[in-house]
Amino acid sequence: MNKSDLLGCSALFRLTQSIAMIDAIVCPDWEMRYYSFNAKWSDGQSVASMRDGSGSHWFIHYLSFGCLFKGFYKDCFMATSDLRFNILKEVPVLFQESINEPAFMMNDTTFCIWQSSIDSVWEYNTIDLPNGNDIDGFIKFSSILDGDPKSYQEWAEDYFGVEIKIDLIEAIYSHVPLNEKLVYQINPDITLQDLNEDVLEIGYPCIKQ
Repeated sequence: MNKSDLLGCSALFRLTQSIAMIDAIVCPDWEMRYYSFNAKWSDGQSVASMRDGSGSHWFIHYLSFGCLFKGFYKDCFMATSDLRFNILKEVPVLFQESINEPAFMMNDTTFCIWQSSIDSVWEYNTIDLPNGNDIDGFIKFSSILDGDPKSYQEWAEDYFGVEIKIDLIEAIYSHVPLNEKLVYQINPDITLQDLNEDVLEIGYPCIKQ
């Protein structure tokens, strides 16, 4: 996926909520999860994130006027190239709060893209990168964000070693309100009540018990 092909902020917001919700159901242990979502990061702000436990990560900062997506893939060319010091130079003042946020580890960045709600297109720096496969790690990180439930299904089978029926993932991707049956079908070892804190943090719709 090219950077310009990524879903827009609104669609990406819903998708990253969904991915975080499925992860919470499949993996009750927060420390073992890849994907997280904090719907109440700050007033009017939300944050989606991924950490692989080996140093690579990404954060998507959602604000009222747009969103910023930064990532660090430790095994790509940009992770050790001096070019990485230019990645943030063209980020507009509009997103200063994002690039100054310590939690986003901006000093460790191999790609950074942003989109304002005014023009609804993804923008990024104009650094001339050498030819190569996934120089900055964006392709690796964005594959789960293509909006296709099969992408998560394949990833979960590989990482968690579990098989999740595609229709269940489609339901979460469609923001079907969480209920006891849906939770049980995805993971029979967890209940809706067990997920209460996660549901509130992620901001995913849920049928109250």
